[in-house]
Amino acid sequence: MKPIKLVLSAYGPFPSTIEIDFEKLGKEGVFLVSGATGSGKTTIFDGIVYALYGTASGNLRTPGMMRSTYAKPSTKTFAEFTFKSNGRVYRIYRKPEQLVEKQRGEGFTTSPYEVSLEVVGEDIPPYTKKREVDEQIRNIIGLDANQFRQVTMIAQGEFLKVLNSITEERIAIFSKVFKTGKYRAVQEELKGEVKKRNESVNQMEDRLSDAFSKMIKKVKSQRDSFTEHLKGGIHDEPIVGMPTEDSLTTDISSALSMEEQKNFIAKLHREDNEKLNALEIRQSETKKVNAASISERTKLEQITGQFEELKKSREEIEVIERKKKELSEKVLTVPDRKGEIEKLKKQITSLEVERPRYQAITMQRAELTDRAKSLKSLKSSIDTLFEDIGILTKNSEIKSKELKKLEEKVSIKTEVAGKITQVESLLRSTEDFLDNYEIWDSSKKDCSIETDDFLKKDSDYKEWQKIVIDMESNYLKQQAGILAKDLEDGKPCPVCGSFHHPNPASIVGREILKEDIDDAKGKSSSLEKQRNEAYRRVSNLKAKVEASHNQAVKAIEKLNLDIASFSRKSTGNASSGNVHNDNVEDSTLNFENNIENLILKTKGFEASNKFDLKQIKIEEYKSFKENLGVLLKKTKEDFDEIEQAEESVKNLRKEIQDFEEQKGELQREYQGKKDKYNQLVGEYNSSSETLKSTLESMEFKGLEELEVRIKELISEKDKLSEEVDEILKEVDLLEKEWNRAQGQYLTIQKLTEDKDEDAIKENLERLSREISESENRIHQIEKEIRLLNSIVEDERETLKEYDDVLPKLKEAKKIRDIYANLSATCNGDLTGKEKIQLETFVQIAFLDSILVRANSRLLKMTNGRYKLVRQKTPMNRRSQTGLDLDVHDLSNDTYRSTKSLSGGESFQASLCLALGLADEIQSSSGGIAIETMFIDEGFGTLDSTALKNAVNNLIDLSKGNKMIGIISHVDYIYQRIPKRIVVEKQIEGGSTVNIQIDS
Repeated sequence: MKPIKLVLSAYGPFPSTIEIDFEKLGKEGVFLVSGATGSGKTTIFDGIVYALYGTASGNLRTPGMMRSTYAKPSTKTFAEFTFKSNGRVYRIYRKPEQLVEKQRGEGFTTSPYEVSLEVVGEDIPPYTKKREVDEQIRNIIGLDANQFRQVTMIAQGEFLKVLNSITEERIAIFSKVFKTGKYRAVQEELKGEVKKRNESVNQMEDRLSDAFSKMIKKVKSQRDSFTEHLKGGIHDEPIVGMPTEDSLTTDISSALSMEEQKNFIAKLHREDNEKLNALEIRQSETKKVNAASISERTKLEQITGQFEELKKSREEIEVIERKKKELSEKVLTVPDRKGEIEKLKKQITSLEVERPRYQAITMQRAELTDRAKSLKSLKSSIDTLFEDIGILTKNSEIKSKELKKLEEKVSIKTEVAGKITQVESLLRSTEDFLDNYEIWDSSKKDCSIETDDFLKKDSDYKEWQKIVIDMESNYLKQQAGILAKDLEDGKPCPVCGSFHHPNPASIVGREILKEDIDDAKGKSSSLEKQRNEAYRRVSNLKAKVEASHNQAVKAIEKLNLDIASFSRKSTGNASSGNVHNDNVEDSTLNFENNIENLILKTKGFEASNKFDLKQIKIEEYKSFKENLGVLLKKTKEDFDEIEQAEESVKNLRKEIQDFEEQKGELQREYQGKKDKYNQLVGEYNSSSETLKSTLESMEFKGLEELEVRIKELISEKDKLSEEVDEILKEVDLLEKEWNRAQGQYLTIQKLTEDKDEDAIKENLERLSREISESENRIHQIEKEIRLLNSIVEDERETLKEYDDVLPKLKEAKKIRDIYANLSATCNGDLTGKEKIQLETFVQIAFLDSILVRANSRLLKMTNGRYKLVRQKTPMNRRSQTGLDLDVHDLSNDTYRSTKSLSGGESFQASLCLALGLADEIQSSSGGIAIETMFIDEGFGTLDSTALKNAVNNLIDLSKGNKMIGIISHVDYIYQRIPKRIVVEKQIEGGSTVNIQIDS
């Protein structure tokens, strides 16, 4: 890949658009990227990397930092890079997402990310999607972003760290430089896997140990309870296999292996199952005997119950006979009660005949009540109408007064609109003058600064001119002295041919070389260019000051005319006698003194027809602008109020008309309802008198009182009827009860005729005692079975857990041991072996290959003296080894630490190491050809001989269609390399770029 042109806009320190035409630097050779510290030399490489890959060149730079802080808001940030690869020319363009000024309105909007890649001169559609552009670039260049940065940019100090670090430090550095972190990740993952599998094994062992201990403890506790239970139990004979051992202890697990623990539990389980079976047989036999006793007791209980029922039947018959005797007295009262019922029926019938008359009177009374309510509601409606008419009349009067005031306010609308136009025109003139004055004042200050800079550069240049002249004069004198020291009388002078030398020249001062004069001339030439550039900037600024001065004078002349015009119009309006809004009038009067003062101050300038901007007090005009803004705002607010008043006038007129129409309708409705009310009152009074006379001739006061009396009579009749029915019903019921009890008694008497009640009771008590003893025995056996069942279940569950976990535990231990051995190998932890990790092993292979490539240059750069070698034998087996570097001094065949190299030698070694890395990456990437490289290293650490040697080697390296860019500000390199990309800081901020080619 070879660059053709780089275009950067608003990027880093470059506020505007810069172009770098690499073709001007030639097809091969070394070129210099020079400039002051912080001017943006490395940013050129940043721009290339961002254009190609969308990322910056270093860890400390990110794409988000590319936007120039000096750029104007309207300038877009982008990078465009044209390059050649494999005979084809490509142009790539990238613009990051950024804030830009809105095309309409104020403020900013977000401009989206853009990218495009085109093949120049070929009819191929450009690529415009980020993913496909990135993929195409990787295919074209053959490297990813990290590889490209490593191959094409040797960064400051990076490889000096690599050169002088111990293995532990170099592992971390190589991880970043060689990207071997993935191998370290494997190491860490193996460590983690071993730890995880150890934890898994421990968890399974702990799980089984806990289960065993808990089971032993629980079985011991249950067996103790079981033994205590047996001591208090009732047994006809001992139970076979009852547990009596007391040898179980909770710490037995510590003496047994996992398999032995399982076998121990299995043995206990078999023994306890045998005991459980014996108890279940005893339980079954006891239940059979108990069931027979219960059956016999049930039969005896039935016979005993028959004797009890016989007694109860006899007692029940006696009770029924007493009730029959008591009831016979009530039966005698039944005929009298029936006669009373007939009398009540006749009274009820006579009252029901009167009910229709009372119902008619009730309806008349309800009708009168409804009329009274209607009259009251009508009266309330009439009163409300009267109040509404009064409210409408009052509102109409209020709105009429308000209408009159608003009509007066609307009458001055035209005058206020004219005032707004006058103030806006004057404000524009004021702003135009202030803007032009600001441009002139700023230009004047910039010109003063640039003039001072020019004078300093001119002085430096003249001083160096004098130094060059003195050096050339002394150089000629020294040459004459050198010739004169060999003159002898009688021998001709090689200059003039004379044989006599009465006053030969002598050598004075230190020796001056031709190279010293050339260096001084170069410095003088550089200062001359700087002085000429400064003079150009001063000339441009002076022209800008003059132009801005003329614009400001024109602007203030116009402003004075507008002020005078405004003053006359304001006076004319004030004398016209029109009535103004108070706010507008007050604001206008506040400016009269200010306007008069400005007119007086400029009359002197008008008389001479010349304005002196230096005598103008600009703060007065700024204050005047602010006051104009206040006046304009107040006047517009008043105008808005007038327009609102116009709308209010229309609305008020409509409201007043509506009020009058509503009032007429309400007055007509009021009169109609009043006439109807008087008519209804007369009709109500007449009907009320008629109803009153009718009620005076009635037995009851109303229907309700009649209904109450009828209900009382009906209730009394029903009560007597219920009493008669109850007496007759009770007689019938007692007769039936006596017949049932008598039949039951005779039946039970026949069943118990030949039975001995006392003998039956004795047998029943004996059977109850036997059943109680048998049930106690069954209960005890059931309790024993539950205890043994619990023990057997715990043993079964524990055995199941061992069966489940033991195979998994064996497999887990086997896999853990495999991982542990692999982790120890990859992490350099094998006992008795060198401490070389997997990542270090990969780095060793990588480093060996790089050292071969690096030493081919280092031998040449150090005239065959030094080689870099990797230590083969570790210092000890306790720390990490494998990446320690020594330097082989071929002059005395000794090996020593790289830290013993001088500063210049260290730079040479680290530079060669970096170049070796670049070669290795190109080779491992399929022989990708990178035809351009940037070196940003510390050439300032080299002495003059080493510096010349390094530059010469780089020049040789660049031969064969390869370009090498050196980023440096060392004077020797500036003089030695004629092709330069010069980055200069600008006084107003930011930097600019130009290409210099010395002839």
